[in-house]
Amino acid sequence: MSTLLTDQFGRFHSYLRISLTPACNFRCTYCMPEEGHPALPSSHLLSAREIIKLVSWLADEGVTKVRLTGGEPTLRKDLVEIVEGIGRIPQIRQIGMTTNGFLLGEQLPRLIEAGLTSVNISLDSLSEQTFQKIARTNGLSRVLDSIHLALQTPEIEVKINSVLMRGINETEAPDLVRYFSNQETELRFIEFMPFGGNHWELSKFVPSAETRLLISNQFELEKINETHDSVSEPFRIKNHPLKVGFISSITDQFCTSCSRIRLTADGKFRSCLFDDGEVDLLTPLRKGADKNEILSLLTSHLKVKPAKHGGHDFSVQTTQRSMTSIGG
Repeated sequence: MSTLLTDQFGRFHSYLRISLTPACNFRCTYCMPEEGHPALPSSHLLSAREIIKLVSWLADEGVTKVRLTGGEPTLRKDLVEIVEGIGRIPQIRQIGMTTNGFLLGEQLPRLIEAGLTSVNISLDSLSEQTFQKIARTNGLSRVLDSIHLALQTPEIEVKINSVLMRGINETEAPDLVRYFSNQETELRFIEFMPFGGNHWELSKFVPSAETRLLISNQFELEKINETHDSVSEPFRIKNHPLKVGFISSITDQFCTSCSRIRLTADGKFRSCLFDDGEVDLLTPLRKGADKNEILSLLTSHLKVKPAKHGGHDFSVQTTQRSMTSIGG
């Protein structure tokens, strides 16, 4: 195992998350600032070839899992090319994607053929009115169609992600559990996290413990042993195939077992979702930097990765970047 991807706390990073674009066809309040995100010309984004090159170099050092995020990754016209290219790298065992699902249905067969192995689909409400309030657009029925198509496709692993916010959708967790209770999938409830422009405040925050209690009042939860690097605390709904997970990024930090590193769509390396001390890889890459030069930049930053949450104190600050500009 390479020491280049090991930080000062002994955490080895085998999981690379890559944002393909900050653009999105939704404007979810917890992700995108109200004013939106300025459009970036394609020349300012990592190209398919650059992405595949960087993944290949990192795979040589021990990366085995890649997740494509955004913004909305299905907006990239070269998405299939990117998945195919990553899939040809021998060390990569898993290629996942996180999506809002709106365009997924029409793209899923080609993505699976290209090598996609898993998909996480966001769904924050079953109410059209609440869905519109959160996403600031229509599309619930189309998202549900994509989810059901994915669930009926045995070649791919499917998870459903929900972010709960007080006063908006925090009471809907049991409804979502009931809706998916007979499906072989995992429904994951993610604590609302503070990012630039999303107006995070404690009054809107719903801790996982509260959500778990709400669900357990209607369903019996059976604990499942979690893997070492799992970010989700998983349970099974008794007498049902559905798993329910709780991602407690704020109240029960899982930073000690973190194995994740990130590339933003504009070519910045981040050692942590919340670490604003990012490093530009795109500029030196386009100036001809070789593998060793890029890895030196990346690992120097990784070696000073903070113990948790990028050194942030969320009682007084959020990240400088919005979630959509970092990658979900």
